[in-house]
Amino acid sequence: MKKISKGILIVASILGLLQVLWFVALAYPLKPVVEVIKGFQLPRDFLLYTSLVLAGISTLIFLVLLMYGIFVPVKHQEVRFDSANGKLRISKASIEKMVKNKVKEIPNLTDVDVDLKILGKNRQAKMFISALSTEEQNLHRQGENIKRIANEQLAKHLSIPIKKTTVDLKPNLNHGKVKVV
Repeated sequence: MKKISKGILIVASILGLLQVLWFVALAYPLKPVVEVIKGFQLPRDFLLYTSLVLAGISTLIFLVLLMYGIFVPVKHQEVRFDSANGKLRISKASIEKMVKNKVKEIPNLTDVDVDLKILGKNRQAKMFISALSTEEQNLHRQGENIKRIANEQLAKHLSIPIKKTTVDLKPNLNHGKVKVV
């Protein structure tokens, strides 16, 4: 989640919690509120229970939004490197492409796809790699090899800490041939 979205969500949650206080104030006999209620000629118990139910619903909704805004990690679209010579920014798409090209170098792989998420203050990476293999055996060993190569690309060459790498490797039973009808 971006910082601005997170900030807007937190402000909206706080405003919602203030609204809950307003609902609760309706349940107690404040003089201006009582005069408005008498104009509607509704039973007092009906308004009391309605305002308490609305306050409960609003409290739950806005507490969930507040927790979501506080605890969801910030997602980044780039990696920044600062040095004495200047700043370098590398986009998420270019990192995905670099890892994808390196994984494609492995023989017997087709339809390689890399999805990268850069999360948190420390900009840790989560990768999901999917591919089809023409080998039907030793998929686990080949998947571990793909994971190792992808992690090396990020850790050694770009100094990006890896939080998690998931490889989805399936056998390509068509051996790369697709029949179009």
